[in-house]
Amino acid sequence: MYKEKLSTFSLSNQHLSSLFEEKIFSLVGVRGFCTNESKEDSKIAHKNILALVEGQAAFLDYLHGTRGLQFTDAENISKNSPIFLGRLLKKVENEEEIGRALMRYFRYHPINEFEPFFESLGLKPSEYNPFLPRELMFLADDVTLLENYHALCNYGIAHGKIGKIYKEATEVFRYSFGLLGLKLQAYEGLGLSKSSVTKLVASSPQLLVGEIDREFVKLLEQLESIGMQRDWIGGIVSEKNTYNWNRILMFLQFLHHLGLSGQVIVTLIRRHASIISDGSGKTVFLLIGLMVKMGAREREIITMFTQFPCVQIGSFY
Repeated sequence: MYKEKLSTFSLSNQHLSSLFEEKIFSLVGVRGFCTNESKEDSKIAHKNILALVEGQAAFLDYLHGTRGLQFTDAENISKNSPIFLGRLLKKVENEEEIGRALMRYFRYHPINEFEPFFESLGLKPSEYNPFLPRELMFLADDVTLLENYHALCNYGIAHGKIGKIYKEATEVFRYSFGLLGLKLQAYEGLGLSKSSVTKLVASSPQLLVGEIDREFVKLLEQLESIGMQRDWIGGIVSEKNTYNWNRILMFLQFLHHLGLSGQVIVTLIRRHASIISDGSGKTVFLLIGLMVKMGAREREIITMFTQFPCVQIGSFY
């Protein structure tokens, strides 16, 4: 049956070479892969690529056909767990038919499906090892985990971004059926677009823990009070960073305390959103503290913000 799945991996040799070299060969040494241009090396490279394709197809077939996972889940896991797949291939590297050999291996050696699952979410083994359940091996046995995982996927959060959410807000994956979806919709109810909510929760998973984050709500209200659209915040966040909403709120309030009008503040943060998005305003506060220690007065601090907008704040640190 794995040969049927093999057709789903009909990529060009050039694409396969770059894809697997990056995701597999850089992580695990499988069958002595090398990049020399000799015919013999080309044969070895081709053989390795074929082994990897067959291995992925067999892994997909096992997860979907044998273990009964949804096809999309099985496909995501089989394609995005190169470390785990590399370990499997090492166990059958001397076999001629990799796919059949893996299927035999699966028959007598059940795998811990949580390992490739967590890896496919973007977590390294050192990150997901503490999360491995002690008494479970099969994903289908953890219905609650899969329900909340599907809720995030169906909302539009990228598969590879969910690992950060699991790492920083594990309790989200223990929510009762439907609760996570309601939490996501609640943030849309604050005036945020779906794409903004997706970016915000991917960058700051704690937004999904407990009730709606009150500090975040206050930040949205502060932005609105100076004439900004609430959804603006979604355009400046990066899913690679985590944000301190209270510090950003304090920074905006500090600018207001300095006497800057709402219009001036809007112009400033529109032109230089990085003073908020980079470190949630921490770098700016450090710079202001340094200026105060050097004897700067309030008017000079105001001048820094209003008359020298081209200065890159982050360059001071």
